[in-house]
Amino acid sequence: ISLLQIDYYGNLTSVTDRNALVGSLAIPNTVTKIGAGAFVDCSKLTSVTMPETVTEIGYGAFLNCSALSAVTISNNVTKIGDAAFAHCTNLTGITIPDSVTEIGARAFSDCSALSAVTIGTGITKIESNAFLSCLSLGTITIKSSVLTDISNDAFSGIKSDAQFTVKTEAVKTLLNTRCNIEESKITVDENL
Repeated sequence: ISLLQIDYYGNLTSVTDRNALVGSLAIPNTVTKIGAGAFVDCSKLTSVTMPETVTEIGYGAFLNCSALSAVTISNNVTKIGDAAFAHCTNLTGITIPDSVTEIGARAFSDCSALSAVTIGTGITKIESNAFLSCLSLGTITIKSSVLTDISNDAFSGIKSDAQFTVKTEAVKTLLNTRCNIEESKITVDENL
């Protein structure tokens, strides 16, 4: 795709014309990393599918992609960078693959239509304000039993009656003690 700038190392560095990128995009399988700000302000981009070659999503990669409503993240991504999907106000649901170990600060902040999130088995760290002001977020599933580091404000500003389903008592305790999520809003399901 001629609009995408991909360097010698397979890093998608930028989009040459942000207004020309309209609708759905399948990122080419030559891409291994989506660099910082690669798609920032691509306001007509509605959906993105990443190939299995992508292992990292950089800082602000999809920042302010206001029409983005669907994202398929590669099963080989290990880190979602800071503000990677911040202000994607049409994004309604996201599944974070088992390969991801870290969700960066403000990664999904201000995704006001985001109503459901599924976080995979590999997550060990969720940074500050990761889901800040996701006003519609009411269903959070955390499949990880290795989550040990979560910022106390990771889920600030979500729906007041949001329900969490987690795999272990340890993750339930972490959400309760670190994030002040009421125990009654957290269900443990060992079969996740």
